Amino acid sequence: MKFRILAILAAVAALATAGHADDMKPQLFTVTSSSGKDNAMMARTYAGKGATNPNCDGDNVSPPLSW
Repeated sequence: MKFRILAILAAVAALATAGHADDMKPQLFTVTSSSGKDNAMMARTYAGKGATNPNCDGDNVSPPLSW
């Protein structure tokens, strides 16, 4: 799966670094995971688990991520 984190993370990263206005251009990066395919349903292993919601019956395991 590929997720593109755009404006918010780029703005936070830009604000966290000191520099000139030219250095404050938004930087993009890609988050990928080997746990599934694009536009496919997430595996139950990675779904949340909630005692108060019977629909949340996953294993609450974080998927492997890289960026």
